[in-house]
Amino acid sequence: MPASVLVSKLPRPEIQRLYNQLLAVSARWPKDPIRADQDFHTALKHRVESELGPLLQTEVPATPSAATTTTTSSSAKIPTKVNTATTTTATLKPAGVANSTTKTFDSLTLEQLESDIRAFELLLENSYQTKFPLSDNLLKPKSQPTIYSEIIQRLDAAAINPPKPRNFFQRWFKLF
Repeated sequence: MPASVLVSKLPRPEIQRLYNQLLAVSARWPKDPIRADQDFHTALKHRVESELGPLLQTEVPATPSAATTTTTSSSAKIPTKVNTATTTTATLKPAGVANSTTKTFDSLTLEQLESDIRAFELLLENSYQTKFPLSDNLLKPKSQPTIYSEIIQRLDAAAINPPKPRNFFQRWFKLF
């Protein structure tokens, strides 16, 4: 399979393999105790399911034909008629988003997506931390040698006892 093929043009077993790899990576991603409501694991899983899931649902013909099929757009969930010989996707952008730079999975090539999956796996294995260790001069600056250990202690304390949410007036008076 050539690596420059768009993910949306791949056969279903290949899309299924990528789908399973991304879900496995998202399941292994550690939870952030500070931001429990903004978890990367949940965001990645949701994006994989919403963008690659519909590609698994639609039937991809083995050879392009001139027939038209009804599919649903991944972001708007609106049925659209699509000519399978020249596939185009109709998507609606959210209000206020004029020019989005976020790429969807179906606009990526196989090589790009496999590279992204490998980067996620390397981050999970801490291979960058072992390959590029930080020096003691960086971790313990002469001006404040305990700064990073204090930050870690504060983050650990915040994970155990999260701060109580403040109301509007408490946030407002904090500014002054």
